[in-house]
Amino acid sequence: MAHHKVKPFTPAPRQKCGGKNRYATKQEAELVAEQQMLLFASQGLKLYVYHCAFCGGWHLTSHREPLGIW
Repeated sequence: MAHHKVKPFTPAPRQKCGGKNRYATKQEAELVAEQQMLLFASQGLKLYVYHCAFCGGWHLTSHREPLGIW
């Protein structure tokens, strides 16, 4: 009888963008970021746009360099 290595089950990674607003284009996300920064200028809000590897859309983050797999 041949021995077969059984690969352990690993669940698919959770999508980390589930709770974020998704924008269809970079330009749309940049426009929303600009508007939000104007609204919250007194609080020093800085937003940045990034392309999401999970959903293919664009999101906003307040981190200068997105962490993880963003």
